[in-house]
Amino acid sequence: MSIYVVMVVVGSLFLYGGAEGLVRGAVSVAALLRISPLIVGLTVVACGTSLPEAVTTMIAQLTGRGDVALGNILGSCVSNIGLALGLTIVIIPLAISSSIKKRELPIMLIVTICFVALVFYGVISRVAGVFLVIGLVGYVVYQVIVSRRQRCEGAVASYSWVVSIAFIIGGGVVIAIGGYMLVDGAIGIARIVGISERVIGLTAVAIGTSLPELMTSIVAASRKNHEISIGNVVGSNILNVLFVGGMVSSISPITFSSGAFYFDAIIMLAFTLLLIVMAFRVEVLSRVKGLVLLFGYCAYIYAIAV
Repeated sequence: MSIYVVMVVVGSLFLYGGAEGLVRGAVSVAALLRISPLIVGLTVVACGTSLPEAVTTMIAQLTGRGDVALGNILGSCVSNIGLALGLTIVIIPLAISSSIKKRELPIMLIVTICFVALVFYGVISRVAGVFLVIGLVGYVVYQVIVSRRQRCEGAVASYSWVVSIAFIIGGGVVIAIGGYMLVDGAIGIARIVGISERVIGLTAVAIGTSLPELMTSIVAASRKNHEISIGNVVGSNILNVLFVGGMVSSISPITFSSGAFYFDAIIMLAFTLLLIVMAFRVEVLSRVKGLVLLFGYCAYIYAIAV
């Protein structure tokens, strides 16, 4: 048990250090390219913080643990909104831009509905995976087009191109290592306690792989980079489905216990809709809304763990 606890602690420290480097590099790149930090948050940062989900889901799937693989994707999306964003808002209320409300949140809703439909279908096949990857390509192309329109003049880069990219790559690698260590430790502890693979995927693994989003969002918010903070969470949920789910299932179809994840898929959709409702006609997500998200997440964890 002690070795697993050490892995969790060390992994958490790696996650914080990696998040710090990733945010520093991302903000600098946004200034160098003169584009909105939101675009960087939705793409570069979101991709970096989604690396643990991608690595863990692929390993789980290739080792025949489909329940852990799917549970990680569903649980991570719920954790990103309920835990990562909720806790961040409780600590620092976040300003939310109209572009997120008009473009990114609807995209996240569409992607979520599609994935929930696949869960109810009973299997995420290679064909479905290919379509998800095509959706990923379309999403990236869309963000490139938007980035050309949203020029951010006057921003001063903190670092050169080489240093900025080094921060991003280094931060992403450290996050992946930290996430891997934390997940292994969490799974080890969960197995000793005696928890099913479905619950392990939805809780221990999902929370572990969502910690990069949590750390990155908090660090970004503390540096007053609210667009990166929110964009990281929204972008990560989109990439969890299109990138992680699409990549894994296109290589190996994700099979799972039929009917076991219906409740979790509905919860994933419910949190997405809740965030959209909360963001409607407001400019700042208040601490009260953060508490609602956090309380809802705790209630969900209690419901599946008991």
